[in-house]
Amino acid sequence: VCGKIYNNTIANNEDGALNVNNGSNLIEIVNNVMFGSDAETTGKVNVGNNANLTFTNNATVKALTASNATTADNIVISTDNTGSDDGVLYAAFTDPDNGNFKLTKKSALVDNGKNISAVTTDIDKQARPLGSTYDIGAYERPVTYTLDVTFTTPIENTLKIAYTDLEGTAAEQQLDNAGTMQADVPATSEVSVSIIRSTFRSAIESILLNEVEIDNIATRGDTTFTLPLLTADSRLNITMNQNTVTGLKENTADFGCIGMQGMIRIENAVSRQPILVYKADGQLLQRIDNAAADLNIAATAGLYIVRCGEEVRKVIVR
Repeated sequence: VCGKIYNNTIANNEDGALNVNNGSNLIEIVNNVMFGSDAETTGKVNVGNNANLTFTNNATVKALTASNATTADNIVISTDNTGSDDGVLYAAFTDPDNGNFKLTKKSALVDNGKNISAVTTDIDKQARPLGSTYDIGAYERPVTYTLDVTFTTPIENTLKIAYTDLEGTAAEQQLDNAGTMQADVPATSEVSVSIIRSTFRSAIESILLNEVEIDNIATRGDTTFTLPLLTADSRLNITMNQNTVTGLKENTADFGCIGMQGMIRIENAVSRQPILVYKADGQLLQRIDNAAADLNIAATAGLYIVRCGEEVRKVIVR
């Protein structure tokens, strides 16, 4: 008879994590985590002096003493769930105090197990392995990548990224104005990126994913796009600019004419000069006399020529 104990999570049992009596039966204990806040009580492991016992690729809070057993590739983890001490391994469960023993990205249990053909899924029916090697314990952590985002803009804009987290829940992060952020995203999740312009003067200069332009976005305003599914850490760099769209003024004191969604925005119109708006074929669309310095003119999508005194601008309405 061969007893097999594979891929279990045993935590904070009052009478110890594991106790194996001496005997003649073959016993295999592989890929288990035995966690407790005290190595001599809740985390205690006792396997006796059983020469027929194999104890490999397990995680315990105290180094195993078993002179006759076959042992290999076991690790010792801290009695603290998480920490930052150099050279210390942590289980890094998601929320063990509330019974959530799923593994976070920093867990020493990830990819530290042994591949076992008899175990094909974890406790949640996730396929094993999801990484290069089985994880130790009852849960297999899905492959994730870190999306490292840099958002550069000379004026206030909003950047949002939306994705599905490891719990299958919709998640979102947001940057108002320039900044950086990171998101730990499952490799199976799509990532939606939205750029919202707070003012018409802003334009998208470049969107680079791992230093490669992912879209021709030089003349867009508000925009949303989806990143491709990735299997490695990725860098997303988005740069906004004030002067890359036709019609954007270079100096806020000058006559400004900006094509927007469904309208033409006029700023700093020359006093007492009529504003003339022409279609691309030269047909006069509208004449405005004694216009206010700043105004909006409704227009359908297309190319227009706007004149105010000696100032002439070409604009594109979307």
